[in-house]
Amino acid sequence: MASLRYVRSIAIGLSFLALTSPKPAWADCPPGSGIEFPDLTPAEFECQRVTLNATVEYFYNFIGARLDCYSKEINELVPPNTLDCLAPVTGAGPATTGDDATDRRLRVSEAAMTAAILNHCTGVALDHLGFPGFCEDATPLTPYDTFDHLQCLLTNTQELGSFLLFVEHPEPLPTDLEFVERQCQDDIGRLSSRLTTTEFDRRGHCILRQVAGDLELPPEVDCRREIDLQAPGINRPYTDDAVIESHNHILVYLPNSCPAVNIENLGFPWQCPSPDNNSVFSLPERVKCMFDFHRVDVFRFLDVIFPCSTKCGNGVLNVEEDCDDGDNEWMNGDFCRNNCSQVGCGDTDDDGDADIVDALYVLRSAVGLEQCTLLVCDVNGDLRVRASDALRLLQWAVGLPVVLNCPDVSTTCGNGFLEPKETCDDGDSIYDNGEFCNSACLLVMCGDTDDSGFVNILDSQYILNASVDNVECDLSICDITGNLLVNSTDALRALFFSVGLPINFNCPAPPETPPAPPVE
Repeated sequence: MASLRYVRSIAIGLSFLALTSPKPAWADCPPGSGIEFPDLTPAEFECQRVTLNATVEYFYNFIGARLDCYSKEINELVPPNTLDCLAPVTGAGPATTGDDATDRRLRVSEAAMTAAILNHCTGVALDHLGFPGFCEDATPLTPYDTFDHLQCLLTNTQELGSFLLFVEHPEPLPTDLEFVERQCQDDIGRLSSRLTTTEFDRRGHCILRQVAGDLELPPEVDCRREIDLQAPGINRPYTDDAVIESHNHILVYLPNSCPAVNIENLGFPWQCPSPDNNSVFSLPERVKCMFDFHRVDVFRFLDVIFPCSTKCGNGVLNVEEDCDDGDNEWMNGDFCRNNCSQVGCGDTDDDGDADIVDALYVLRSAVGLEQCTLLVCDVNGDLRVRASDALRLLQWAVGLPVVLNCPDVSTTCGNGFLEPKETCDDGDSIYDNGEFCNSACLLVMCGDTDDSGFVNILDSQYILNASVDNVECDLSICDITGNLLVNSTDALRALFFSVGLPINFNCPAPPETPPAPPVE
């Protein structure tokens, strides 16, 4: 179950909006999304509409069946901890929760989802809708088709829904609770699901109306906007009010459900952060945990349903993102995935493990044969990628007691705007020798052409090559004399400095990076 921590929260809808297919429709594809989206045919729009509504309904049934399963244990209708309410029950598998009614509801809801997607998306060019987008193509050797699409929607719903339930139901479930404690335990799960369901439903249908070409929802209405929990700023009152109501519902009803209940008796903090100073885990902390765990992935799941509505890749760190380097592409050594979640320290190929292959990649990066950002390859946190990082990663890979400690630097590096933890941003997160801005968006020292932290004979050689146009070098790095030219005099001055002579460096100032626009 621990793996579910990486896929937090989902939402479902409580009401369904009837929409008539327009001729044609269009998509909400902001600049920087990496997707050029054509007008939709009626069949394509119908597939998009059903993708949202069928997923919403499936999640409602998925979460509702499992909540009722938990209720049977919480309210002692069955012996405690005899059901497995998170068992992966599917139409094709033999797994069971131990409760026939729950199993039947889960299989029926999956069958309904399957029928809806296959009936309305078969024959549709899903790439016109932006897919696979953030879906994983289950059959990468063939085009992304309806079966891949169905598998993506089922898998994401099941994983995110299971995580939501997991964090609200400590294992094993506590026994011998008083009536009011059982009521509190049950309501925590149900109020959490309502939090995500309402917000996902309202934001999703707001986007769907934009896709449909609703003139009341022009592009400046940002269905995903989040300024504050109590003031999203979507600029559509119906959606704003519904989102705020979903937040307020917990604040109003949870205290009524849990009067004078010691939350720790229910098994919490469980997956929530433990309180400081060993203090008692309180109801307000439980509420904060609900928001932290169950809201962030509302936005990421919208990315799955509406690939063209995503803000990932726009270069601004939005509330649902761990990072945003200004593109929707990922390559080995990059710190930010194409869904704006962050790659782990030392995991250069993003396979989920820092191993010997990663150690080799870091070594190649240290000698300039590969490119790697500090957030991934600087495993000792000294703001340099060196052979010592490769050695530490190798020691980690073979099980020696070492710590990987990538630096705490910018996660928006590469978006072209100056943001916290940055002293520069040249529009990419990859560093090449001679650049004034490194892969952590920190200024490189004058004369230090390889960002090694000091100026040596290798820098002198690089500057000499730059003076005859064999390599590129920014003036703020290679123009040591400050005459706005890179010539052999600069190389000679770097050489003198490298052997200990008292040489002054006078590189011109680097280009100024503009400040970031307001973060929503």
